[in-house]
Amino acid sequence: MYFGWWVVAASFVCLMLVNGSTIFLFGLMVVPVSEDLQLPRSVANQGYILYMAGLTVWGPVAGWLIDRLSVRLLVPAGAVMIMAGFLAIATTDRLWMIALMLAFPVAFGAGLAGMITGSALTSRWFRRRRGRALGIYAMASSLAGLAITPASAAAIEALGWRSALIAQGFVLCVLIVTFGLVLMRDQPSAEQLRVEIDPNESGTEKPLEGRVWTAKDLLRERNFYLIVIAMGIVFASDGVLVVSMVPHMSDQGISLTAAALVVSAQSASATFGKFVVGFLSERISIIRIYGVVVACHLLLLALYLTWPGYWIMVMASAVIGIAVGGVVPVKFIMLSKAFGSRSFAYIMGLATVISQIFSAIALYLAGVSYDRAGNYSVAFIAMMLAVTISFLLASQARFDQAPQTSPTKQ
Repeated sequence: MYFGWWVVAASFVCLMLVNGSTIFLFGLMVVPVSEDLQLPRSVANQGYILYMAGLTVWGPVAGWLIDRLSVRLLVPAGAVMIMAGFLAIATTDRLWMIALMLAFPVAFGAGLAGMITGSALTSRWFRRRRGRALGIYAMASSLAGLAITPASAAAIEALGWRSALIAQGFVLCVLIVTFGLVLMRDQPSAEQLRVEIDPNESGTEKPLEGRVWTAKDLLRERNFYLIVIAMGIVFASDGVLVVSMVPHMSDQGISLTAAALVVSAQSASATFGKFVVGFLSERISIIRIYGVVVACHLLLLALYLTWPGYWIMVMASAVIGIAVGGVVPVKFIMLSKAFGSRSFAYIMGLATVISQIFSAIALYLAGVSYDRAGNYSVAFIAMMLAVTISFLLASQARFDQAPQTSPTKQ
């Protein structure tokens, strides 16, 4: 079996562990931490904001390091940083220390061991089957909630939040260090890549495609702005939808349990959609695929805006979610096609900054519009307009333009 699939498998597990121990863990920790430290819920919720702010700051740094140093050093280092941050949080009552740990070692460690690294490695190890490989890898971000959250919840109930956090940090560190050292490699050899591209052809392929991109070069590149702004907009809309869908259903008189079925249907189909979109990207133009993703996104927003009925929303979410879930692999594929794999991690880090900024602004404005209007109608209409603009921007970008010149990194 091509060794690149082992790299994808290791990256998949690492992303599940990182997301399951950070993004999905925050919701489980809010109540016990609030009660233990006697914090208002609004203060406890700021932990997630600090973590996301840390990812925004450290993402480009992590990407820059990943493009230059061995992942067999960086991924284990990231796991150790997360574990150290968890240990410090679990053994202190000082809010400034908790805030510092979330914004620095935990966020930086997640940048080194999580999505930026895995997407970069997958892009390096695959050419012919890059779409499906990135689609499979992207599924880890959704499956983290299904695989990690139940175990985390059981640990918190049995051990208390402090001991559970230490235990989760230890398990995460041991597994990620093991997978990082045993299965992760920076890039394929020329012979390995030749086999991946076409085992029947002779000759050699350069392991890394594309040029080295610096921040100065990217800031002068029209393609960079078109793609990252387009992706930033659609990720912001996705964030507004995820945060607002349950409150919006509550406003329609839907119970929390019933609303959870809609969320589950959409999440399950979105997970499958990541693979479908990745697989199809090897056969269909990425901008056409993005057009379908945008159309489905617009349809879902329109359904929430008009609210045709509960069971229609359940069925629609189960079907439309397949395309909506493709946003993540679309971002990976667009960036790899436009800029190549050599500086992919650094570019992903910068793109993450744009996405986080857009998401923060969109979530704030959605909250303001709800407070003023008493519903999410204005927010949903604004997101429909913004997502349409996103497609128009992406349609102007150039893909498959990365020059094929780069030295081999051993």
